[in-house]
Amino acid sequence: MNHRINKIAFIWIALLFTFVTGCKENEVVPVNESLVTYESILTRSASELRTILGASGIKLPISSLQLDVELYKITYTTSYINNEQITASGIVILPKVSGSYPMVSFQHGTIAANSQAPSMLPLSSTELILYTALASPGFITAIPDFIGFGSSNNVLHPYYVRDLTASSVIDMLKAAKELAREKGLGFNGKLFLAGYSQGGYATMATHREIEKSGLDGFDLVASFPSSGGYDVKGMQEYFFSLDTYDQPFFI
Repeated sequence: MNHRINKIAFIWIALLFTFVTGCKENEVVPVNESLVTYESILTRSASELRTILGASGIKLPISSLQLDVELYKITYTTSYINNEQITASGIVILPKVSGSYPMVSFQHGTIAANSQAPSMLPLSSTELILYTALASPGFITAIPDFIGFGSSNNVLHPYYVRDLTASSVIDMLKAAKELAREKGLGFNGKLFLAGYSQGGYATMATHREIEKSGLDGFDLVASFPSSGGYDVKGMQEYFFSLDTYDQPFFI
């Protein structure tokens, strides 16, 4: 757990160094295409975040935490096998100060239980506090559960399936943008992607799909795919060469 938390902290610092409104009269209000539901579950002040993270011992530039934030559980539509439309979930954290903000999406590492999905974490968990802090410097923050967890835990998780991974993250980005709009916040178009372990792979897969097909209204500025399993075939051959492997997870 501490190793994963430290990696989240690393991504958090990297984003800070890289990061350099409502509808007009008579303008047609856009219809949500991805966002299905949202529920506010937590608010944290910037001073509260500075106090919590300052006492945690994690080395972070806590002076960058300037804005109060609000955390939402959301559900959104995405595609599954054979283009079946399903409802996936995640969390979105928004600044509570009006303005136009960039967006960051963080993709988590391998989990094996639904209780470990971001939208299922206890409100006091260190991971959720770090996720929440991502928004405080001035980001619209999206954290997908991934298909197979949260609201979609009735279907098989498509572990390291590139296209389904990328499309589910991209649909989460659209849903986060739609929620920000509903809450009166602007999105300035700048997008940052980050992730660790499986999340590094998910980040790379999403980056690849955006470069390949584009993403209307989003300008991908930078991504931080950390420690992902990028050579899936090579890893499969390695695992299959072993007599035993005691941590199969989704292998």
